[in-house]
Amino acid sequence: MTGFLFLSKVQNYTATYIGVGATEVIIPEKEMANKVAKNLISPNVLDYIPLSGDHTICELVPPSNFIGKAIGELHLRTRYHIEVIAVREVLPDRIRMIPKADFIIKDSDVLVVIGKEEDIQKIR
Repeated sequence: MTGFLFLSKVQNYTATYIGVGATEVIIPEKEMANKVAKNLISPNVLDYIPLSGDHTICELVPPSNFIGKAIGELHLRTRYHIEVIAVREVLPDRIRMIPKADFIIKDSDVLVVIGKEEDIQKIR
């Protein structure tokens, strides 16, 4: 029997759904509450995708001290233990996958980074 995803309005029945074969139970209100809480804690984090364990991929607005600097100049891997895997440029509208170390960050850019959630939180 293959599992299935179940969308529920109430958390009380999670164990029941899993008992009948659900591999995951999603409670939209809880998911949204978690997202809002994360945005309150880190206002520069726009969106995130949790990965296995404590790692995540997230979009974040670069802090003002990143603007005008090259990615390599920031030493993100050694300082924060994170990697920039893409840059979403708003002006012009395009995405640069795996940007080079000499890519200069603009105030209109959105960084897509991967790393431990606690390390990403350190970027302010």
